[in-house]
Parts: sequence; structure tokens; C-alpha cells
Amino acid sequence: MLALFSDMVVLVDAPNVDPPEIEHPNVLPLLLLEDAHDSEHFTTKHKFATRNDLLEWVGEKARKLGFSTVIGKSDNGGNGRSTFVTLICERGGSYTEYKRKSRREIAGSVKCECPFRLRGYLLTGGDWSLKVGDGKHNHDMTDVLKGHKTVGRLNPNERVHLEEMVDSNVPPRQMLTNLKKRNRTTSTTIKHVYNASYRYRRSIRGTRNDMQHLLKSLVDNGYVYHCRKYPDSKVISDVFWAHLDSIKLFNTFSTVLVLNSTYKTNKYRLPLLEFVGNTSTMKTFSIDFAYMMSERQDNVYWALKRCREMLHTKDLYPKVFATNRDNALINVVEKVFPKAITLLCSYHIGQNVRAKCKLNCKVTDLKDKNWQAIKPGSVVKTVMDAWMDIVDSETEEAYIDNWNRFKVLCAKFPKFLEYVEKTILDPVKEKFMRFKGKMLWSNLIRNISREALHHLVVEYNKALEIGTDKSKCGCLSLITYGLPCACMNDLKIKNGTTLCLEEIHTHWNRLRFEYEVDPKLTKKEDVSLLPEWEILQARFKDADYNMKLHLKEQFRQFVLLETTSMRPLPNKGTTKGAPKKDKQSIRSTRRSPLLWEIVDSQEQETQGSHTR
Repeated sequence: MLALFSDMVVLVDAPNVDPPEIEHPNVLPLLLLEDAHDSEHFTTKHKFATRNDLLEWVGEKARKLGFSTVIGKSDNGGNGRSTFVTLICERGGSYTEYKRKSRREIAGSVKCECPFRLRGYLLTGGDWSLKVGDGKHNHDMTDVLKGHKTVGRLNPNERVHLEEMVDSNVPPRQMLTNLKKRNRTTSTTIKHVYNASYRYRRSIRGTRNDMQHLLKSLVDNGYVYHCRKYPDSKVISDVFWAHLDSIKLFNTFSTVLVLNSTYKTNKYRLPLLEFVGNTSTMKTFSIDFAYMMSERQDNVYWALKRCREMLHTKDLYPKVFATNRDNALINVVEKVFPKAITLLCSYHIGQNVRAKCKLNCKVTDLKDKNWQAIKPGSVVKTVMDAWMDIVDSETEEAYIDNWNRFKVLCAKFPKFLEYVEKTILDPVKEKFMRFKGKMLWSNLIRNISREALHHLVVEYNKALEIGTDKSKCGCLSLITYGLPCACMNDLKIKNGTTLCLEEIHTHWNRLRFEYEVDPKLTKKEDVSLLPEWEILQARFKDADYNMKLHLKEQFRQFVLLETTSMRPLPNKGTTKGAPKKDKQSIRSTRRSPLLWEIVDSQEQETQGSHTR
């Protein structure tokens, strides 16, 4: 134990030994620099019209020298005192610890008791003069003042612009970008933006507390809200709000409702329950929100009842609910909307299965379905692939086969297998399985265009009427569009199989603007003109004088397109004025008529002459 304090021990028998000096952890060490003297830069006989002019002049000088100044002391006069202002270096003085319950033991401070000091006086005539009290610094100057609090302050114009962006809900990072576009020399940082935004919002709120400001904002912006308090208390427990436009959308599109409870990332650590709807154009919209004291069934039940009250009639009650694996949400939905179907998000369930797999599936002698040894790093991937086979089961028989394979694969993980069977599959497998039986074109969805799917639906309906009769089908869809025709669809239906992507012409599965390239030429540096350039130089070197001029002219026209020697067609006539009586040459840009157009026009002229 004594070794821990060996540097601080002072021997009694050694009176001439001085105890070691201990640096205070909160103050940076002093660097006494004799050459850091700025008196000559601030010595001036110039008189300043106002105090702000003096402060701006000093601030600009200080920024050029690599430091910044702050007001150390000032007096506006009165009772016989003179008006003055004292400017010091921002690193002047010492750190003053605030009264805090908890504070880091080791922390630094920019304060190093820098002696630099200026003093401005108000003269009898109303002007201001500046005198140097001490021009020395005990620290290094900085090349870049980015991060200094005083240098990065917003000027009045920037503050007004920032307040406008705050009112427009512009993200802070975009605010900083806009400020830098307006003033490229600014030293403002994201911290200045956050502080200025916070002060502006506090000024808007005024003396209202958080609850008062929230309710006022909801009313001002046209929201409907409900609040619930604790019994015998004024402390709020749950808040529910929805916009009027969202209520209109909800009454129009109320078939599907998605519920999601987010993490406690707000100031009061409250869970946020969000209600999301779905339109006929497959667009989502927010219906309402609820801050709840907890995610218990009582709180969720209250929020869901408030949501139900927004619907005008019972006929508009949602038919389908989609949520994650939250027992409180599932149980409450069954109580409030007993006729609705509850579906679970397969993604969230899969993530939970993956997490349990990483924790419980840790062996090295695992075999896959082909009885091949699986590497330790591939255990999770193999198990999750088997899980996805269960989720994507086409029929009940396929589900049983995939589940049996999964049990054989995870036989060495009884804890994980019990979790999958008793926690997920047994209670809720009907709520997240993707298909009870695949459609005819289920393999084509999201792999071909919607226009192609529309054609397939037409052929499907036609197949239900004509069957496999090729004489009635004609196979026109296959010949003209490259899509399976009615007779092919009927054959698939009878065999219980689905259409394959290989049976669709490649024109319909090109859903991106891209093309195939040689995999060897995927990098930009792999495409080079060096071989061709060497051949061109060799040919140019061996050519005679006239050929060199020809090659040079061709190369110049290829590289410098703005200097091309090509000219547009000459204008052979004017387009203004009345047409001449004499026969004119044909100048029309209209295409020449086709044969059938000529024949039709002649036939019309013949018929017209007979009618006369």
C-alpha cells in the first residue's frame, strides 16, 4: 500500500529534501512565454464612437493574433464612478467550481491565469479610448480558433436566420451548413447552434413549464389531445394527441393499423406509443402518439381506447393490426378490437431469435442438413437460414418438414430450442407466417414490374374460363409480351406450382438503371488509355509531315469540341412573308408518307371525285 503513495512520502531524517510539487488536475500547466507580447498591436490613438466599435476592433485584432477576448469587468458609471470596460484573454483568471452533486475527478480547464488585459474609457466628448494594461500571455497562440466560445458566437443577423430555421424545423447540422454558406469565415460549431436553438426555444416558452408549453403547442397547431393524471395527484401519467388531418385520414384508411412502442429516449424516459396507418397507394401516415408512464396493459389500453374514439362508426374499426412481439400490445388489441386480426413483425421476431441463437448456440461439432461440418463462425448463419425456411413455409406440410429439420439441427441447444418452440411458435406462429399457400405469381412479386403483373392477372382470369385449350388461348401474351399465357397459367394451377422468373422475358425484370460490366473492370483505375496512347504516339512519330497535321487536327477536334470545324447547314431562304407564286422547293421536315398512307390518300381522293 505504501508503494502507491511513494511519490508523496517525505523522509523525516532528510530535512534538506523538498517535497515534490503536485499539479492540480483541474488547471492546465502554465507556459511562460517571453515572446508572447501583444502590446504594440493594441496600442492606438484612435477614438471609437461607441463601445461596440471598440469591442469589435479588439476582437478582430485578437482573432488575427490567435486568441480571443472577453469582458472581465465593466461599469456604466453613476455615483461619481467613471464608465469603463476591461477586456481580458479568455484564458485569464482561474477556474471556479460550480456547486454540483457529482463531478468528474479529473477534468481540464482553459483558464491558466493569463495576465493579458486591456481597458477602455469613456471620454468627456462621448468617444471611447483604449489603453493596454498588460500585453503578455502565458500560453501559446492557436492557428485556428474553431471551438472557442467567444469567437464562434452568432452575430445578430445570424441569430435571426437561425431562429427562422428553428421555426421551420431545420435539423441542426443543416443549420450549421447554411450559416457557413452565408459566412465562409465563421468559426461557429455545432455546439453554438445547439445552445442558440435552446435559448430561442426557452425564450418562446417563457415562464411556462413543460406541460403548459406542450398543451399550448398542441392547441395552437390544431391537435386533439387527452391527458390522464395519477389518482389524488396533479402529476400527469399519460398523454395522447392526434392532428385533425390525421384523424380524417384514419377514418378514410382504417383497415390496417401498425403499433410500435419506441425506446425511452426523451427527457422524462417515457415510452412513446405510435399509431401508423396505411393508404390505398401503400403510403404510411402517422395517426396519433401517446406518452405513457409504462408499457403495462392499463396504459396501452387507455391509449388504444382514445384511438378507437376517433373513428366515427364501428364499421371503420381496423381489421388488421401489425405489431412486434409485445404481450401487452397483443392482449390489449384483442380486448379493444376483438374481431381484428393481429399480425406480428417477422423482422423483430427474427432479430430476437438471432440474439438468443448467439447466446445459446456455441459448439464446434455442429452438422448441417448435408451432414457437413459447420465452422464456429457459421453456426448462427446456418441456424438462421433454417429459421427462415420455417418462416417461408409454403404449406403446412412444408412447415412440419422444416420444423423437424430445425429440431435436428439444434438438438444440441435445448435451451434455445425450447425458447423457439414455447415462446414463439406455439403461441403466435399463426400471426407471422408469411404464406398459408403461395400464389401463382408469388415468386415474381418485387422481381418484375407492376405492368407485367397486370398482364399476368388478365391471363390468370382468362385461364379460369378457357382452361388449357390452346385454340382459344392463342398464346398471344407469350408471343407479344414474353409472358406466360392463359393455357400455361392453367397448367400451373392444376399442378399446384408457381410461375418461375425464368419463364418471364428479361425485359420485365429490369427494375434498375444499370447494366452488366466485366467483373474484372469494376474499378476506375482498371480502365486506362495508356496502351492506345502509346500506339498513337508511335504512329505520330513515324508519320510524315502531312499525316502529322492530319492526326493532330483529328485529335484536336476530338478533345476540344468547342473548336470543331463543323458548321450547320446553310439557310437557303427566308421563312417570313407570304408564299411566292412560283414553285418552291420542298423545305418541310415532315417525314415522307408510307406506302399504305399514299394508297389511302389516293383512295379518298378517288371516292371524293365520284361523289361530286
